[in-house]
Amino acid sequence: MMVDGLYDECLIDSKMRSNLLTAAKTGGSVKLSGKDSHMLDRARARMGYLFTSLRCILGDSSINFKPYVPTADAACDALGVTHKGRIPSLTQIVPVYSEEGIMDIKELVGEPKQGAVSTMLEFLISQLPHEWEIFAQNEGMHPTELYEDIVQGASKVRQDKVREWASHRSQSVIRTVNGAVHYHRALKVLLTRDSGSAGSPTGSPTGSPMAPSFEDIRRHAQLIMAHQTYGKLSLGKSQQVKIQHGVITSPGPHGLRANDRVRLTLDSLNAEDAVTKRAMDKIWKSRAMAKIKKRAKTQQEVDAILNDGVQVQALVEAAMSEPADSPDADMVAKVSTDQSAGGSDGSGSQGTSSMARHPALLGRLWGQAQVKGLQGFRSGRFYTVQEVVDENTAILTDTSVNCGTARLEKAELTKREHDVHYMLNKHRGCPFFVCIDFQRGKSHPQLEEMIDTHICKSGGSASGEPETWTDIRFKHASVLIKHNDSEAGSPWPIEVVHVLPRARGLLIGSTGNLTQGKAGNQLGALRFAEGHFVQMMDANMGCYSGETFKVPVVLQGFHRWSISEGDYDQRVRLQARIIGFREHIFTREHGLVGQIMADARLSYHRFLFYIQIYIYTHIYII
Repeated sequence: MMVDGLYDECLIDSKMRSNLLTAAKTGGSVKLSGKDSHMLDRARARMGYLFTSLRCILGDSSINFKPYVPTADAACDALGVTHKGRIPSLTQIVPVYSEEGIMDIKELVGEPKQGAVSTMLEFLISQLPHEWEIFAQNEGMHPTELYEDIVQGASKVRQDKVREWASHRSQSVIRTVNGAVHYHRALKVLLTRDSGSAGSPTGSPTGSPMAPSFEDIRRHAQLIMAHQTYGKLSLGKSQQVKIQHGVITSPGPHGLRANDRVRLTLDSLNAEDAVTKRAMDKIWKSRAMAKIKKRAKTQQEVDAILNDGVQVQALVEAAMSEPADSPDADMVAKVSTDQSAGGSDGSGSQGTSSMARHPALLGRLWGQAQVKGLQGFRSGRFYTVQEVVDENTAILTDTSVNCGTARLEKAELTKREHDVHYMLNKHRGCPFFVCIDFQRGKSHPQLEEMIDTHICKSGGSASGEPETWTDIRFKHASVLIKHNDSEAGSPWPIEVVHVLPRARGLLIGSTGNLTQGKAGNQLGALRFAEGHFVQMMDANMGCYSGETFKVPVVLQGFHRWSISEGDYDQRVRLQARIIGFREHIFTREHGLVGQIMADARLSYHRFLFYIQIYIYTHIYII
């Protein structure tokens, strides 16, 4: 696994990988340089640090470590005689807001932006040419040939490999997730070694090792990506369509697919449209006329007020400031009817026809009565596409929708959702979860439906009979999701695990005095944390797979006393619960600007660290 970690990051080529694996199995030495094999300096540094650090572990008396001595009657892992029951549980939390999930292929090979002379992929190759050369050799292509293949449109599999190669050399969330999952894979190795021992209850009848299950790994590790913007509502470009008995007809290609969610709105007015202005002017004047007739006693008084422009303008402004549920609504409707037959303002039926064309606007102002053909229809509601007939016609699941002309907006998946689904699918089978911030009305309708369905199935009566909670609707919630293998290939390949309703939103307070978003996002993930220890990670960190084998030993080092002493409360008397690990700022390798940025960040963390030591608090360990 350690060798494969270097190979996956393109720090060694295939021949060096084969030599290292052979030496690890049979023993012996390996020549780290040669004409036909390559090991980059970064790979040498990682291997050297890994084995050098083991001396510190061996000499630390606070860590209950003993050399690996295999026996027939006792199970042990690769780092000592520690049983799997002594591996503390760990929850890894990665807060994400607007960080790049995984670099897009258009971003890598698209047109240079902001005065750049090269594409993003060309820049990364120029900074790390040897790693790109090894990557091309692993793909069986020349470096230049591989780049040209990507520009001209390579296969989806090869594009994903290039995207990950570039993302691991820039600030991205997948860099952190892949590094955190290395610990899950290390646990698979350690738990497989333990379960394969003779007489082990988890072993197979023949005594051969059994691969640990999802729950076996979850008992020791849990990765939570706290994504603050996942599932937020994003609407596509609006278009005018005709809807008759649930059939959508558009003048151009609608771009819909089955099971798409679309929002239908009657009030499709444009504030700059001439018809809209006439309708609005007519509505406000109608309200003013209602006030005039309520105030004036004779027709002469009404005519006198209408002839005075100042009074008319004052009445219109007063009508515009009225609430929609004004008690004059009935009178307004009556005056509008009178004006349609030729009212005293001489406007005739032109204004009435304008208002009749926009019933939703009238309803928004006065509490619209049921219009013929609109019973049961809610403007602004989401409907589901059942079937697509052709590029201009589609059918809704609700065939009673018969609202004529309406504005259609499709709820779309954005790049952030696609990136999260890609990472969940890549690491399916690992205890990898995503904590999202749910807000009804501002989240994707499909996500709302999945959460409501989960709540309905979670109910139960006192007698044990199943009970559906169909009436439970909440506005805010923290939701934990994971990959759903049965929905692989669908637009939403996820499964809702837990839903924790909240009384308030993620950010609490008034504008200008709101709480910190990242802290609220981390708090949302902490509510689902199952581990005895919590590791806070940034959304641009990485991790070498070899270092993860030391994590169980490092976690044991946070106990104040050795576990072997048999202290009954040793699991609660700890030096720390929220931990961090030393960071290496990789942008230092990207030229002078990257070096300056790395020094600035390192100086900031060291300053913060010393201040926290002074006030006896610890957040990050640098």
